[in-house]
Amino acid sequence: MKTLLSWLIANIEVFTTVVLIIVFEAYIFMANITFSSDDKWMLAVGGAMGIVAVKTIVGGVPTRDTVGDIVNLGIVVVAYILIWVITSDEDEYHAFYAPSITVLCVSVVVAAVAAVFTFMNFDEVVSRRMLYVNSNASLFGIAAMYTFNRFVATLSSVSNCGLIVTLMLLVFK
Repeated sequence: MKTLLSWLIANIEVFTTVVLIIVFEAYIFMANITFSSDDKWMLAVGGAMGIVAVKTIVGGVPTRDTVGDIVNLGIVVVAYILIWVITSDEDEYHAFYAPSITVLCVSVVVAAVAAVFTFMNFDEVVSRRMLYVNSNASLFGIAAMYTFNRFVATLSSVSNCGLIVTLMLLVFK
């Protein structure tokens, strides 16, 4: 189970994107949306491409360095601030305000749990060759940077997933 969770945390961006596309496609084809057959297919294909684009733009760019992680975290923070600024004043978009706060809280908790799990089980993630070549001090630094990377990746992936599902439920009701 620990290996499965380690793999899931290491591939969280891909996993959440695939799950989100499956949920979107199932919702499009199973909901009672009044579209013609051709329009449903266009929405299904365009929606899947839109999901991938939005997840990539809003902090989902995979990085291998701390600067990239800080930039991704900044993009997620700016996205939430823009969502709250837009939804706090407009009556039309106010229904998205409370769910966005809920999604942020859930995302932070899931990201913190994933980060703690990653740090505690770092030896499960790296190869034995790395453990024997590096000192404990350098392994601690690598583990800290990887933990921060997985925190940011999990936060952005779960946030994107939750915000897109919330938006989808509000638009297609």
